[in-house]
Amino acid sequence: MSLLHTDTPGNWPEDINYIQNLVLACNKYKPDSEKYPMSKRSQDMAIRHLNRGVSFIEKRLHADATQALEQAEKDAREADSPEILANVLQTYADLLLSEGREEDAFERYTEAGEIIVELSGKGYETTEQLASIFSNIAPILEKKGYISRAREKYEVAVNNYEKLIEREKNNIAYRSNAASTLNNLGALLAEEGEYEASKESFQEALNIMEDSPADVKESIPFQFKMATVLGNLLDLETDTGQFKQTEDKYRQLIETYRKIIRMDPLETSYLERLSLALITYGDRMALEGKKEDSGEAYKEALDILEELPDKKENGNEYYLRIVTVLNKRASYFAEKEYHESAKNNLIKALELLEELLENDPSNTDIRSRTVAVLSDLNNLAEGEEASEAKIACYGVIERLSEKLLDINPSSLPYRLNVAFSHNIKGKILAELDRENEAGSEFTKAVDSALEGLQSDMEDTYCHTTSSLINDLEIFAARIKDSEERLRIYGIVLNRLEGFADMCPEDRTIKADIAGVLQKIAKIMIEKENYDDAEFVLGETAAIYDKLLSIKSGDENYSAELSSVLLSLGDLQSELKNQEAALGTYLRLFRMAPANKKYGSKLDSILAETEASPQYAENKEVLIAEYEKLLAIREELLESEPDNTQYSRNLAGLRERIAGLLLDIGRSEEGLDILCSLLSTRDSSSYLVSKVIDALEKFRLSVSESDNTHEKISNYGLLLETYTKLSDMGLADVSVQEKRAEILEKLALLHYENGSLEKAKTNYGYALSAYTKLHSAQPSDIAVLVKTGNLKCRLASLLTDAGHTVDAQQMLRSSLDDYQGLLEHEPSNISYQQNTAYILNSLGYLLLEEKLFKEAKPLYENALKMYVQIIDSDPENMSYKANAACTLNNLGYILENIGRENDAIWMYEKARELNNDHS
Repeated sequence: MSLLHTDTPGNWPEDINYIQNLVLACNKYKPDSEKYPMSKRSQDMAIRHLNRGVSFIEKRLHADATQALEQAEKDAREADSPEILANVLQTYADLLLSEGREEDAFERYTEAGEIIVELSGKGYETTEQLASIFSNIAPILEKKGYISRAREKYEVAVNNYEKLIEREKNNIAYRSNAASTLNNLGALLAEEGEYEASKESFQEALNIMEDSPADVKESIPFQFKMATVLGNLLDLETDTGQFKQTEDKYRQLIETYRKIIRMDPLETSYLERLSLALITYGDRMALEGKKEDSGEAYKEALDILEELPDKKENGNEYYLRIVTVLNKRASYFAEKEYHESAKNNLIKALELLEELLENDPSNTDIRSRTVAVLSDLNNLAEGEEASEAKIACYGVIERLSEKLLDINPSSLPYRLNVAFSHNIKGKILAELDRENEAGSEFTKAVDSALEGLQSDMEDTYCHTTSSLINDLEIFAARIKDSEERLRIYGIVLNRLEGFADMCPEDRTIKADIAGVLQKIAKIMIEKENYDDAEFVLGETAAIYDKLLSIKSGDENYSAELSSVLLSLGDLQSELKNQEAALGTYLRLFRMAPANKKYGSKLDSILAETEASPQYAENKEVLIAEYEKLLAIREELLESEPDNTQYSRNLAGLRERIAGLLLDIGRSEEGLDILCSLLSTRDSSSYLVSKVIDALEKFRLSVSESDNTHEKISNYGLLLETYTKLSDMGLADVSVQEKRAEILEKLALLHYENGSLEKAKTNYGYALSAYTKLHSAQPSDIAVLVKTGNLKCRLASLLTDAGHTVDAQQMLRSSLDDYQGLLEHEPSNISYQQNTAYILNSLGYLLLEEKLFKEAKPLYENALKMYVQIIDSDPENMSYKANAACTLNNLGYILENIGRENDAIWMYEKARELNNDHS
């Protein structure tokens, strides 16, 4: 707490009469020559020099007074007179104190005080001297830090002044000095924290002043002292929270200064003090909620300050006081919601501060006050709707902020204030749809902040810069014109990249860059600038990859990366860049296999890639590509095993691969795939049909081959496949027929290749297959024809192998088949021919065994059959040749059984037929 001390008693010119009284006291003193032997001359010289010193003091010739009093002190010491010495020392000390020589004054006051105390003990009247000396010693002791001793001296002085006032109630000097001493004591007590005692001391001083005679109160010194004591009392009560007790005293203080000014209207210092009192009074009224009283006090204070005649002489302090009042008036108007008046006061304050900054740019107080007022103006204006007036207001803020920055370019707070002013102007302009100007202001804000960060990377400033860049990005989003929006996003990207260079470890900035790149890519896609958009999205994904490598598992980064990859994949798919789209969708799917949307995207691009393969002409390469796709499809199905579409598409791709394998001769692999399709999932008629179609296609291609070994191998694969189908219960009649047919063809190929045993085995399998078919479909004549023919072929092979018994059995079985066929269709030439052939073959075997009787009926039946055949086509030489052969064989039998005539007849008939043939 800092309270004002008043002047000390005995200082000039007010208390010159007191000094004169001391001199008179010395003149009246008659020394006791016996007790104090001294020369009359030393006494006279001491008094004479004292008188001269006082005279010089009256004339304000302090140097002469000092010389005279110094001599008086010397003479007084030689005179050996305590009374005279005490008076001389006190007078000399008063002079020294007035010149600021406190230490010298203190020594003399102390010595004089000791003498006076001693004299007081001897019955001398020393009340006035004790009061005066101790009231002057106390402040010096207080400055030296001897608080308890100073307090003691103040209290002794006060006690003595009270005695003096009791004696002479109207003595203004006593009252004035008593009030000063009490005021100084009150200040000391306040510094020590004894507020109640301090308040009592101030109040007592005030009471003494107020009880003074009315005519005395009209003097300026009296009123000024009253004002000083009142000011101290008010400060004390305010600092201790006793606000309710201060209002009347403030009014009294203000009225006191007004009275002083009326007495001396030309003294500007009184006007300044009145303005200060009004400001403080206004503050107190504001705290108590008395806004009108507060506003009036501030207005009067401002009027006084603005009308002071010697403004320039008062310097910065004067103008800063005006700034203070303007600021307070602005607060007053703001609380009453007179915003324009509040802003006008703040702008006026800033204009004064701007002038002060021009004249004294290094003054930190002026700069800090400027920042504070700028903040107040910003707080007042920021809630207003966008308008030209608001722009003008922020123009002032911007101008002063830039001036502060020019004064101290290294100050980051100043730089950020400039940045904020540009930023806010940008927002206002944006609201007014002045986009070009707004973009410029937002950009200036960011650039200003970034420039400051080059010298200071403190976290708060980094966050502020990030916020300013974000505002520029938000502004870009609201721009309707895509070209301009793209341009602003480009600026945002550029600034973010510069920011990232300053903060290489800051992941947030990198994420912001990625976010802006996404927006840029979106605009490029809208503008059909697809190639650039694809590049930008790729760069964006790379940033998120890097972020995830630093902080793996971050859900936000993962989500953003997924979004970017989805956009990239869609774009690549749109551009028909299937390979790239596939890679993108695959990566997206692997990041979140459970996400059905990603799976569906992957399934679609796989289907497109499969339908339009890149290497369609090179089947080997195509198979390799399809196998890669197959692995992906298997992965896709694994993520959602119950997805029928995934399952069907996987099967479809495997079918494609199988077909290609069959086409290039990798038949075993192709057929294996087809079979596995049937064994690994429910065999729908569709799939079975697809497999059978593929097998049929392969079968036809095999039949066209000229390579016997290759045909045997491929027919073997077909046979194996058909057998698997049969084992799985998926073989219908047509499949069984194909299987039997392949067995038959294999048998023939082996036969033609000289592998008779293999031929016999395969014919046997074929016969078994056809036999089963006949059992399943007895009405199918064609199957019965097959069994009959196969039995004949087997019989031939058995015969060649020497298994005549088995051959006979096979032929008899074949004969039964054809006899059954003839019963169904007696006139069928083919059946008749085959029946005749079987009869001949069987007869031949019997002939080989000399079983003529057994062979005879067989040939006879064969001959009968040929008769029917020739009747159907008499000119057919082949028929006649076969009949002739039968006649010869029958003639041979007849000849061997003794029927030669019949045999000759047979031979003749045979010759006739042969002649016809030739």
